[in-house]
Order: sequence, then structure tokens, then C-alpha cells
Amino acid sequence: MRQELINVYKFNELSEKVKEKVINRFREHEDYIMLKDNLTEMLHDELKKHNIEVLSNLKLGYSLSNSQGDGVNFTGVFEWDNNVVTITKTNYHYEHYKTVTKEYERFDSDNDNIYLSDEEYNKLDIDFSIIYKQICAVIESAGYDEIEYRLKESTIIENIEANDYEFYDNGDIF
Repeated sequence: MRQELINVYKFNELSEKVKEKVINRFREHEDYIMLKDNLTEMLHDELKKHNIEVLSNLKLGYSLSNSQGDGVNFTGVFEWDNNVVTITKTNYHYEHYKTVTKEYERFDSDNDNIYLSDEEYNKLDIDFSIIYKQICAVIESAGYDEIEYRLKESTIIENIEANDYEFYDNGDIF
């Protein structure tokens, strides 16, 4: 039989060099598990704030890696200002507010479609597009804030300590 003694360390007991290694490893493996749920909840709040009701198929799209084409969009069928707005994704390579199309319909009290003149349709599109862009900007900003927070050294250390992680002297988790 062979018996070996190993040392196990709390984070604050590691050398500075090993602490840096551990923090970088946690950054590399951050999976932002709650990001989608948090952004979707925020999207619901923003839609409500702008009196936009979700009728069906709400889907949030985002890419937040500070690259070209990154941003936020959402699709689905909505009611806004007595109009039905159908938002459809048109570009699957990028994720931002310009990668969707919007179609508008207005119905009377008997649920009959009301014809919109080109002028009415264009005004509706301009007005709704302004709100859409604002909502996407709010969600995008919150997403980047969440990512920045999760990658901060102090947040990572707080997570390590809250979960009582222990380490070998080389920084591997015990």
C-alpha cells in the first residue's frame, strides 16, 4: 500500500501567479448560463414599457462578442398601437436590429383587415422602428454589462469563495 499526502488550498492561500492562472481559467470557461434568461426577462419588461403585447413566437437573438454584426434583435408577432406587427429574421449571419423585417396590419372591431395607405404604413414603420431600435439597444447594453461584470476579477473571486472551491498548488480544482 502506498499513501501520499497532498496539500489543498483555499484561493487566498495560492501564490499570486497561480491565482492569476485560476482567474484566467474561470474567465475562459464562463458560459453566461443566466444571460439568455436575464435578457429575455428584460425584453419582456421593455415590451411592456412600450405597450407592446406579445401575441406569439417571441424569440430573442443576440451575439455579444464585440465583433462586427453583433447586437440584439427579437422576432415574433406583437400588438402595438392597435396594429399587429410581425417581425421576421432576414439575416442569419448577424444578430442586430437591422437583421429583421417588419410587417404591419390593422384590424377593426370585427377583426377585418383595414387597408393602410403607403403613407400610413411608412409612418407606422418609422415610429415602430424607433422603438424597436431603442429596445434592442437597452438589451444589448445590459448584455454587455452582464458579461463585463461576470469577467471582472472581483466577481470571479467572489464566485470561487462563495462556492468554497479548493485547489492543488498548481491551481487545478481539488
